[in-house]
This record gives sequence, C-alpha cells and structure tokens, in this order.
Amino acid sequence: SLSTRHLPSSSSSSSWFDVLAQILSSALLFLLIFGMSATVEVSHLREQVHNKFAILAGVSTQFIVMPLLGYLSVLLLKHRG
Repeated sequence: SLSTRHLPSSSSSSSWFDVLAQILSSALLFLLIFGMSATVEVSHLREQVHNKFAILAGVSTQFIVMPLLGYLSVLLLKHRG
C-alpha cells in the first residue's frame, strides 16, 4: 500500500497556512495559464490543429517519453531516498 509522509506540525497555525498556500498557488497558476492562452490568435490555433507532426510530437512526448523518463529516474534513484 502507498502511504504519504507528513511533516509533524508544531501548531495549528501551519495547517491554515498550508491551505492558504495551496489556494494561492492554484489561483496564481490559473491566472498564468489564462493570461498565456488569452494571447493566442484563433487563426494561429486553427493552423496548429491541422499540423499533424506537432500533435503527434505532443502526444508521444506526453504519454511515452515523459512516463519512460519518470520510470527510469525512479529506477536510478530508488536507493537514494
């Protein structure tokens, strides 16, 4: 079974700080992604949808290369932590 490790908290003030940090980081990430997507022109997006190489490269990187690199890093670093 998988278990998660938690650092012992010395006070209850750290729990509200953790929740606030998670909410703030999620909101900032949303604003960053929204701001970047707002600058994309629709005509350029339509061109990229028809670019088969770009779609194939993105999908293969997301579902083949990245999981393989993650698995290899776990194999290489499993005795270090």
